[in-house]
Order: sequence, then C-alpha cells, then structure tokens
Amino acid sequence: MFGFVRVVGCRIHVERNHLKAKVYDKPSAKNNLFLMEVEHPFVSIFVTFILLTVFMLLRRGKLSKTPQKKLNLPPGPWTLPLIGNLHQLVGYISLPHHGLRDLAKKYGPLMHLQAGEISTIVVSSPDAAKDVMQTRGGIFATRGHYQAADIVSYDCTSIFFAPYGDYWRQLKKMFVSEILSKKRVQFIQSIREEDMSNLINWIASKAGSPVNLTDNLHSSSYNITSKAAFGRKSKNQVILMSLMKRVMILATRADIADMFPSSKFLQCISVVRCQLERLHQEVDQILENIINEHKDKARSEFGKREVDDEDLVDILLKVQEHDDSEFHLTIDNIKSVIIDVFFGSSDTSATIVDWAMSELMKNPRLMKKAQAEVRGVVGNRKGDKVDQTGINEMKFLKLVIKETMRLHPPATLIPRECGEQCVINGFDIPIKAKIIVNIWAIGRDPEYWTEPESFVPERFLDCPIGYKARSKTNNREKSQHTTKANPSSRKQKTEQNTTKRGSQKQRTTQRTKEKNKKKARAHKQDQKTIQDNMSPPDAAPFLARLSAKELEALEQNTTDWQTQHRLRDLANKYGPLMYLQLGEVPIIVISSAEIAEEVLKTHGIISASRPFLVSTKVALIL
Repeated sequence: MFGFVRVVGCRIHVERNHLKAKVYDKPSAKNNLFLMEVEHPFVSIFVTFILLTVFMLLRRGKLSKTPQKKLNLPPGPWTLPLIGNLHQLVGYISLPHHGLRDLAKKYGPLMHLQAGEISTIVVSSPDAAKDVMQTRGGIFATRGHYQAADIVSYDCTSIFFAPYGDYWRQLKKMFVSEILSKKRVQFIQSIREEDMSNLINWIASKAGSPVNLTDNLHSSSYNITSKAAFGRKSKNQVILMSLMKRVMILATRADIADMFPSSKFLQCISVVRCQLERLHQEVDQILENIINEHKDKARSEFGKREVDDEDLVDILLKVQEHDDSEFHLTIDNIKSVIIDVFFGSSDTSATIVDWAMSELMKNPRLMKKAQAEVRGVVGNRKGDKVDQTGINEMKFLKLVIKETMRLHPPATLIPRECGEQCVINGFDIPIKAKIIVNIWAIGRDPEYWTEPESFVPERFLDCPIGYKARSKTNNREKSQHTTKANPSSRKQKTEQNTTKRGSQKQRTTQRTKEKNKKKARAHKQDQKTIQDNMSPPDAAPFLARLSAKELEALEQNTTDWQTQHRLRDLANKYGPLMYLQLGEVPIIVISSAEIAEEVLKTHGIISASRPFLVSTKVALIL
C-alpha cells in the first residue's frame, strides 16, 4: 500500500529537464535503491488522474451511503476521509510491525484501523490471537485477497492463498500425505545434512577472515529447497532462485491498490503489480521447462525409476496422473505448490538461523554455553557429525531457537480475513475485515514476558509447552509464571503484599497454592488414565476392541439414547478419551468438555468433515 506514498514523498531534484527521484526502501534486512526518471508531462498527467480518482471516490462514497447497523468496533486512532489511517503508518514503511505495536500500546491489544477502503483489525495479545487462529480457525482460515497473491499463486490456487473450502482441504490433504510424508522428510533430511555440512566446511576454510553469513545461509536454504523440488541442479534452477528472491521481496511489499480494491485505475498504475507480472512470466516459463523435462524423463525411464529418487515435481505429476477427485490438479496448480514450497521453506529457516547467530555473537556467555553443549554431544559420536539424534540431546540449543523465534519471528505479521461477522473480546468483527496478528508484538509483550527485549533462552526452562498449557491455570499461576524468570522481583512483590495485607493474605495464598497443586495432580492423573486406556484389552479379529458381552450389549442398544448411555458407561470404565474398533473402522469416543473443545474448536479445521455413511448416501439419492 505504500508504493504510491513512496513515489509521492521521495527526494526529487531537477536535472536536464528530467525529474529524478531516489527512493529508499527496506523490505527485509537489505536496503534497495530504486531510481526512477519521469518527465514533466507525466507528472502533470499523474497528478490530474489522482485528483480525478479522489473526486470520484468521494462522490461515490456520498452517493452510496445507506443506513447500516452501527457496529461496536475495537478502539483505534482517528481517521482521515478516504485514506483512513494510512497517514499514521507512513513512518513505518519498512517496519510495519513496529508501528502497529506502538499504536496498540495506546489503543489496546485489539485495535481497529481503516486502511483506505479496508476495515482492518490488529491483534496484539495471545488471548485474542488464540481466538482468531484456533478457537475460530474456520472463520479466519482464509488469508484474504491481494493483488500479489493473485499473480504469484495463479489466481489464489496455492495452499497459502486458496480460500477455505473443499479445494483447499483436498490440496492440504495431498500436501501432507504426499509431500510431508515420513519417507519424503527423511529424503529431504539427507539433502539438508549434506548442504549444511558443505556450508560448515566452507566457513571453517575461511577461519580468520570475515564471511557474509546471511547471504550464505539464504543461498544454502534455497539450494536445499531446489534439490528437494527439482532433483539435480541445472542452469534454470540458478536463475529461478534469483527470480524467487525478487518475487518474494515484491510480494511482501504493501501496495496502495490493495487498500482501494474498487479503484481499477490504481490497480492499473500499480508499480508493484507491473514488476510482479513481469517477474512472474519469467518464473512461469522456467517452471514450465522444468516440468516438461520431468515429463520427458518419466516417459524415458518408465518402470525403471525407484520411488526414493523422486523429487517434488515427480510426485506432483504422479498425483495429477492418478487424480480422480472432484478438483483435478492442473499444471498451474503444480506450479503454485512449487512456489509455496519455496516461499515457506527457504527464507524462514535461514532467517531464524541468521538471527540466532546474531544474538549469540552479542552474548558471549550464551555462545560459550551453546558451543560447550554441541562439543559435548559431538565428542561422543563418530565422524564429528551431528545427526537428528544428537540434535535431540541439545537441550540448550532448543532454548536458543525458542528464544530466537520469540524475539525474531520469520513472519512478523500474519494476515487473515473474517469469513463471517463475529464477536471477540466484546467487540464486533465485521465480515470481510482484514485481520492482522502481530506475532512480533506478542513475543515482546511485557505483560507475558519478563525483560521482553532481552535474549534470555533460560526463560523457557520452566515454561509450559505451548499457550494452551498456560491458559488452563488460573490468574495466580499466570502471574507466577511471568515473574518466574526474575526471582528477586517475585520475592519483593510477595514481601510487599505481606506487609500490606498481613497474615490473612499469606494463608489465602497458601490455600491457593495447595489447591493448584491438587488440580495439577488430578490433571496429571487424568492424562495418565487417558494414556493407559487409549489401548484397551486386545480386540477379537475383525470385530471390535470390546469383549463379546460388551459387543452384544452394544448391538442390542439400537436407539440413540441407549447408545449414548452405553458409551457413557464404557467411558466411565476406560476414560473420557476412548478408542473403539468397530469392524474395520477405528472410532474415538470423547466424553469430556475439555477434549470436545479441543476437537471442535482448537482443531476444528482438521475434524470439520463428517464421516461417510452408506445410509447418508442412500438418503441423498432418494
């Protein structure tokens, strides 16, 4: 959205009847210099068109005003006509997550912004983020419509940008079963280990000399993705990687045309759109050539090639050939999946490693501790190489990665779109509103983190795994958790409370602690019961994981209320999460509110489909 603002507000000087403007932008960690030359007539025409566009938009806005129900929107800053709050974000072009965090400090963790014609909700708290990403995941599953997404993902047919529905579910199912299968992950792991070994050897050969670690990390990451996707390395792949980097920078840059979707004029003159279309044509041609090469190779080696030698393109072509589903996989769909793999696996991994190395170099104590752990693990192994088993033994290294992802998440802002009007934290969220989850701000929230701006991996030593484990505790436990990393401040607060409220407060606190311990023990016992009972006594072949007497009783209970009573009785014996094997069909029976919430809300997308039943099919036909 700021492409237009950058052009208008750039530094301009006259040189030989031409206007030259230098525009500085920082889309990632690098500074790019763009030089534009425009003649005087173009400036006049450009300004005229802008004024006409503004006039038409204002006029249409006045004519289209209709009485609507006033919504209770989240608080937000004051707006200007037409542009809304865009003027308040101009100073944060290269770092929008910083600007949104600063505004959220003033207006709250759930904030409303008007970005041109688009109503935008900014989420900056873990509770609201969980509501958006998990509890109401089905409503906010779609990422929204953007010009860059249309161009790069072949009209939003990729996993990243496809709207939530049957096509997206089928594409995700194919992606998980074929591309992220255990065998494929093991195949990619060998490629990753080989390339990382080459990178480490190259760094070791440069001992005593400065090295550009950032560029080499990103190059290695792209090489790993390229080998996993296309197999052998070729000239086209080198060109493709260079183009992908440029496409990624442009695709993540905001465009003013996205803020005014009703203005076709702004979409036509969008500089970002023109550059993306040109780059996308080059990428499309290279992908077309690579796919054709794989088709020719598959025909020439028909019946001779082993499954383990197949790369990503081979797998997608095989899926396309044997696909008999409702949504047939096209060549454009294959290209969009390949681009998804590049976008999702290349920059993210390299960015995390890059930031981790930067933080360790700034903290020599942590660097020595991490080095000692790695040397301790490597010293016990042959060949001085670290495999996956060795990585699992490096506890402190995992803490470093967690702390790096907290401070420097590779995706600072996560976009979503509201599929239907709903209420979050007492505020109305209108349909089609853009939702922006500020992951970067959540990781630095002082309400949840002690010394949020400091790199302290040890904070995760006693931290529960995941937000859900923390949300089950009460507010007292949450306050204890947030101050656990600083024992002195916790002690000071306890002494102050004791002085103010006396011994009665101490007794209350002690009772609360004992109650919480009882709850924790009860919860632990419930989890143990669930784990023990998820594998009931051995089942009879082809029948069920029930005794003959229990199966006969279940068959006799033919009505709904009798069945649910019988399942309740079995759950009393085997636990709230029970496994049954009815013939060939495995069935999980849930009999507790907590687990039901996790299935229906937290994992609502995974368990959204209803089972296929012959009776249902017959009823629909009749």
